[in-house]
Amino acid sequence: MKDGKHLVGECAVIMPSGEKIIFASGFYKIRVRNNDYGIDTWNFVYALNNEIVKEQVGKLLFYSTVPHLSNRVKEIRLIFPKDKGKLSENSKKMKEILTKKFELRKQLKTIYSEY
Repeated sequence: MKDGKHLVGECAVIMPSGEKIIFASGFYKIRVRNNDYGIDTWNFVYALNNEIVKEQVGKLLFYSTVPHLSNRVKEIRLIFPKDKGKLSENSKKMKEILTKKFELRKQLKTIYSEY
């Protein structure tokens, strides 16, 4: 579903060089605090991209209008592995993948700026 030009239900990670950005209304900025469950930023992104969670978001969007989503976002249930080892493994993989993606984008910007 789109709200104007923006996709609804998508997520992103703000990497270190992207900290000085402007948020428009309708975006959620979420920080993962230290907790006893072992959930960190990378696990959180993994959970947000889980197919079951995406289905929940899709159903939420189907039954709601965009202005009313802010009240219903709390209905989404995130799924995390119960096994701490699997949780840690997912975190390492997500961090590695998203860091590589970030580095590749930086390289592309460098190439594009040369022309």
